[in-house]
Amino acid sequence: MTKRDRRKRTLPAAAGTASYAAGSASGALKREDIAADYTHIRSDLKRIGLLSVVLIAGLVVLSRFIH
Repeated sequence: MTKRDRRKRTLPAAAGTASYAAGSASGALKREDIAADYTHIRSDLKRIGLLSVVLIAGLVVLSRFIH
């Protein structure tokens, strides 16, 4: 991943909400629309986080039994 790809992408000044609402073919999306597209990723990250906490807690409990 290059530095250019990591930067936040911003909408040009001409691509405001009026052009998006009019159905322009420029492909400009609002921040809310982009966030709505990634709701499944957010739920997956929450599930991964919960699973990692449970597994680490399990390792701590098992290490107590060993010692």
